[in-house]
Amino acid sequence: MGRKFILILTCCLGAAAAIFNPLYAGAWAQQKGHFYTKLTYIYSDANRILGNSSPALFEDNALYFYGEYGLTNRTTLVLSTPFFKQSVNEANFLRGETSGYFSGDL
Repeated sequence: MGRKFILILTCCLGAAAAIFNPLYAGAWAQQKGHFYTKLTYIYSDANRILGNSSPALFEDNALYFYGEYGLTNRTTLVLSTPFFKQSVNEANFLRGETSGYFSGDL
């Protein structure tokens, strides 16, 4: 790219930044004592992606919990974790075992 193109591009981006008002986005805290909860169900089936010609069977059912609770007007406790998970995995290249005490976000 030439210097002239970079100079024009820089000027255009600078002008656009000066013309448009700034946008603010971000998380907000729950009010003290208020809460928000959500349950999400996810179903995965590898045969739908790979087609029925695949000799392997892979299915995954999971129910995830997400919750927020306002400790104060400026502090929110957030919990996001799988509530239930069931997998059927007969794919030879994916065999294995995993374990853990907690899988989520705090």
